Amino acid sequence: MKKRFILSGALVCLLALSACGSSATEDSATTAKIDKLAKKVDALEETVDSLVEAQEESEKTVTKPSTKKDDDEKTVASSEEEKKTTDKKTETKKEEPKASGELLNTTFENDEISFTITAVDFLGNIGKYDDAAGHVVLSYTLVNNSDEKMEAWNEVGDYIDATEEDDLSEDDLYTSYRLSYYEPFKDRYENSQLNIKPGGTIDGAIAFEIKDLSKNLNIMVRKEAYNNSDKNILVKKTYTPEEIAQEFEKTKDILPD
Repeated sequence: MKKRFILSGALVCLLALSACGSSATEDSATTAKIDKLAKKVDALEETVDSLVEAQEESEKTVTKPSTKKDDDEKTVASSEEEKKTTDKKTETKKEEPKASGELLNTTFENDEISFTITAVDFLGNIGKYDDAAGHVVLSYTLVNNSDEKMEAWNEVGDYIDATEEDDLSEDDLYTSYRLSYYEPFKDRYENSQLNIKPGGTIDGAIAFEIKDLSKNLNIMVRKEAYNNSDKNILVKKTYTPEEIAQEFEKTKDILPD
């Protein structure tokens, strides 16, 4: 910019000299020289302007060198992002249901419900109006982990299935409503019909009707409700016809009302 001012000043002086010379001697040669110098000054001004613009543009595009503070801030930001990712993975794992052990004494737990199967009994003595071949009874302890009340019978039934299977087919078994006729299971059955408050715990029971004593009987706890895929099985226990007969013998003294 200083060069520009100097060049402009020089032009003014030359013009002043031109004026003086013109009025005194009217020397055309001098005037021609001044015009020539003026053109050179204009050219120099344009060159200076171009250089200034180039310098300003260069300063805009120069990358600011990173400082230790910048590096530290990037490291902190990266660490925070990694922590968020880890926390998210941990949270996802926490939401997955957990189970331990075999069917008996296994514990199922997710964000809504937690239950432990405390006993498995087979009832072979059937009431007068009962068309089942027998009943398999699963006793459990349930905890309501949700923030809403729940009916234990329905909730547990969403995660437990029973089927009869042979080499040709596998059929679902229906839940049984006959438990109230068997004295040892009356209280548990009644508890399973209650609406349990959040955080509440009960001892309940659920039963399935056995239809064909010649088939294997499978009992399964599933990871997700309403998902019958084999990949969704968390725990599975199979009873053969011979084992079922042995279990009936253990409860032969339990009679329906």
